[in-house]
Amino acid sequence: MTKKLENVYVCNEHFTEDCYEVSYRYEMLGAKTRKRRRKQDAVPKIFQRKLPLKPRISSERRIAQRERKEKPPYTLLSVVYMCFLNVFKVTCKETLERVRLKLKDACTSAINSTLEHASVLTVTKNIYVELVLKG
Repeated sequence: MTKKLENVYVCNEHFTEDCYEVSYRYEMLGAKTRKRRRKQDAVPKIFQRKLPLKPRISSERRIAQRERKEKPPYTLLSVVYMCFLNVFKVTCKETLERVRLKLKDACTSAINSTLEHASVLTVTKNIYVELVLKG
């Protein structure tokens, strides 16, 4: 059984002129009605929709963080490959043995890292910058 709500009102702004009863008495006298009576079967028809609001900056940041967390983790092979590319960029002036040591160190630190996926990229970029400065 549905419970009847008390004191529920819909303002007149949502109804068209044909939703109100015509008062012939006031019409014949040429006066305006003080209080118009709404028809029993009147249904609100006018709804002004607000434009969608631009999301707040904090909401955008939260969404971006969620998307970063939902991305699949990098595989071991992709981390090793990124490390290799970062080390390979500075090999033109170095001996093969030095490159092997740097590659081993770079991959070990990236693989052992328990940071988030985005942080792994940061780690590999830092390793690259560190190798460029040392080289």
